Amino acid sequence: MSGYQFIHFEAYSRSGGKSGRSVSYVLDEAERRPGATPHIERPRPPIVVYGTPIADLRSLHNERSAAARQEIAGGRLRSIRKDQLTLLTAVASHPTPCSAIAADPAAAAAVADWEQRTVDWLRQRYGDRLETVIRHDDEAYPHLHAYVLPDDSAMRASALHDGMAAKAASMHCPLPADPDERKARNRTGDRAYRDAMRFVQTSYWQDVGLPCGLARLGPRRRRLTREAWQAEQLASSAQARSLSGAKRIKEQGEAYVTRTKERCSLIYRKAHRVLQEAEARKEAAEAEWKAAASERAETQRLLAEARKSAAPAVSLGAAFGTVISAARETLTDRETTIRREAESAAQPAVAEAEKRMKDAENKAERAVQQLLEERQRSEALRASATAAADQRDAAWRRLAEIDPDFHPDTPKPQR
Repeated sequence: MSGYQFIHFEAYSRSGGKSGRSVSYVLDEAERRPGATPHIERPRPPIVVYGTPIADLRSLHNERSAAARQEIAGGRLRSIRKDQLTLLTAVASHPTPCSAIAADPAAAAAVADWEQRTVDWLRQRYGDRLETVIRHDDEAYPHLHAYVLPDDSAMRASALHDGMAAKAASMHCPLPADPDERKARNRTGDRAYRDAMRFVQTSYWQDVGLPCGLARLGPRRRRLTREAWQAEQLASSAQARSLSGAKRIKEQGEAYVTRTKERCSLIYRKAHRVLQEAEARKEAAEAEWKAAASERAETQRLLAEARKSAAPAVSLGAAFGTVISAARETLTDRETTIRREAESAAQPAVAEAEKRMKDAENKAERAVQQLLEERQRSEALRASATAAADQRDAAWRRLAEIDPDFHPDTPKPQR
């Protein structure tokens, strides 16, 4: 459902000040305690979407407030005043009615996405100081309440409020004595307050409103005609779809690259394993060859010993010569037989090792080719993402044509 964003910030003290809305009152309303929500027909307990429950937040706030100290004249420390702002809150609302969320799954998904983006935006701004975010669904529109606790020793929530901090910085120097100059200085502070809050609203729109298809401002605030407002809503929806499509393409591309890397890694590991097996077979063949060579050496040694043993008997006559000749022939035949058997046994292992090494080299070449092809596909995906970014820029230019003051990176006038 189209519409415009809403987020509001406020800080509270323990005493409540002139408005009477104290920290305790605000937390009672958030917790839906009896008597704290007369404007709600059927109050329901809040749903914690981030951080601690309201009861724990209340205890933590009270403990820190009691322990907080501020420095006064002379460097002394004292307890903080009851009217000092100690809790910063933010309220964000979505334009889809609660009744539509229950009946339309698409609307429910859109609100859930808005809720998660809002929580992420708050966490990015306040970090660990963001203690609790709750959701109320017992009113006409779903809305979130966020609660931020200061982490400085004096618990100054005004320092976390962008508008208050900007105004205080612009009026830091001593105020002039002249009443007119005081008024002028105060107007300068008010402008700094408004500019800071416009910047916050623009930041929220860029990170949450725009991706969710919500406009930066409503039509009445800018006195837009119905046709201009509808055109802006169409442009916002188109921009949201473009951003969503670009994000989806990017996620798909990253997933494809991850799968490709995994496949290439698997191919590489398999090729490495085949190479190791080939090396092992080669080593086994070499060991068999060494064993055959050793047996050959042993045969030659026996032959030498036989010759040595037969040498003294040469003088005994021709009869012994016949015996020695027969022994020599027998040993030579044995040597030849052993060598041929060793070579015949080692040849298949060597051929198999050479074949596996060749197969491993072919697989490695194919893996490199696949890596090159995957890189080309990744480049194509990157080009698609660039085209989606061009569509987004075109949508921004369309918004600029509708609203001349619009710029995606510059705060726009508000209020």
